[in-house]
Amino acid sequence: MPLYRALSIVIAILLCFGAILLRGATSPSRSGYWPAVAAAPGGGLYIADEARAALLLVADGVPDRIVGRLPRGLYRGLAVDGQTLILATQNGLFVSTDGGVGWSRKINRRFTAVALRGQDALAGAWNDGLWRSRDGGQSWEQVPVPAGDTEFESLAITERAQLAATLLGVLVSTDGGGTWARASGVGDRVTALDGLEAGDWNGNLYTSAEGQSWHRTGHLPGGIWSLAGGLAGTTVGLYEGGRPTRGLGGHEITRVVSSPPYQYAIAALGPVYVSDSGTDWRLSREG
Repeated sequence: MPLYRALSIVIAILLCFGAILLRGATSPSRSGYWPAVAAAPGGGLYIADEARAALLLVADGVPDRIVGRLPRGLYRGLAVDGQTLILATQNGLFVSTDGGVGWSRKINRRFTAVALRGQDALAGAWNDGLWRSRDGGQSWEQVPVPAGDTEFESLAITERAQLAATLLGVLVSTDGGGTWARASGVGDRVTALDGLEAGDWNGNLYTSAEGQSWHRTGHLPGGIWSLAGGLAGTTVGLYEGGRPTRGLGGHEITRVVSSPPYQYAIAALGPVYVSDSGTDWRLSREG
């Protein structure tokens, strides 16, 4: 009996340790590893650069341009619609209404994900809560979510629903972000959203027609960090339509951005790759 008891304790400790490692692997904690990026006008890319504490406009073959200065800290999410930009940081939520030149702090929390579509905006604070705005980020209110489901990895706003990817699955709201429920048909550890498409840390891909029920559409060999425009950035490379892209096999791709006519893939710790076909990629910017 003592031996069985000891083995049970050891197994419990190992399971606990494994859960901690998993949560650490998918939590936003390392500087430069999980960059805050978004599509910019004219096929460009916005990068919230921690080293320079600045918002950069990046375009292929053109030197980086500093758009505006940012508060120092760790930047974890960036959303853009026209002249409005919302930045999620470890030190708070910041909003710009002049194209990224000037910024104001709106909420003092550890934010990890943001989404913006017209006047509707969402902001998720890690292990804390979910906020919504109905006026382009000028005012915010916290909204209730299922208990314990506050580890936000990605947010999305579509015509049919508002969505939150969390370590427990996908949350969905169909009333403008006022009330939230857990969606069906999708697993846990969901790390990426692109509209009504989702990806998880186990490599599973899902899709939904309305956000409330999901079905699995494919599987990739690595954990999925990011989805955009048919691309999937994973721990083992970049995939397009379920197939590995040429030139980026083995690179850990933590963010993908669709900014027509270009697509961008950002590797861990900063190198930026660009493509105008989705299949052939070239290095555009060193990390």
